Amino acid sequence: MPAPHPSLASASLSGVVVSAGRMTGTVKVRVAQQVWNRHLRKVHPNPNPSQSDPIIPFHPPSPPKQKTKEQGSPNKTDLPHPWRPLQYFPTRTHILVSDPAASTREGDIISLHSGPRVSKTVHHTVASIVSPFGTPIAARPPVPSLLDLLAQRARKRDAKEERRAMRARGEVVESDLIVAEQQAAAGRRSARQGQGKAKPKAQAKGKEAAAAAVKRV
Repeated sequence: MPAPHPSLASASLSGVVVSAGRMTGTVKVRVAQQVWNRHLRKVHPNPNPSQSDPIIPFHPPSPPKQKTKEQGSPNKTDLPHPWRPLQYFPTRTHILVSDPAASTREGDIISLHSGPRVSKTVHHTVASIVSPFGTPIAARPPVPSLLDLLAQRARKRDAKEERRAMRARGEVVESDLIVAEQQAAAGRRSARQGQGKAKPKAQAKGKEAAAAAVKRV
């Protein structure tokens, strides 16, 4: 799979699929993280860590400034500001990831990146399957690349603009016929239910919905 363009996707993350098949085109992934507890403010116990450890400036809080009776000015004595690495704690978070081809299964270790936003809560997309669980990768649908997803999105947008132009010209759109037929069938079904229960208002409402659907066509 080719690497996505830097302007289209961020650095890839790795996580474990904990829920798959319950949402259409979306899976839940557990991603491991390390955070620094701002309440404990814990630092590394070794004052001289190795070069491989991340060195981050740590500034402990200064004591409260107090006024003296002689000078009437605050005390300016502060604690020293040593350079000490921070002590991180392992944690985890769950992310909703778009899986348009339904290629992942529960238990897979996957690589994901942030691509085009799919919905309000889905901002990441499956990049590749690092370690499959259960079904082999050869027996699954291939994972689409980010460029393929962008091309598919552009095609859907072009089709939508074409349907809008056809409606403006007064032409009949095939998707409108399908929707009208579905609405008419729902109206007839509602009318039959109204006849069986002897409710004239429900029967009239179903007939009106069917007539309105046919007129829109």
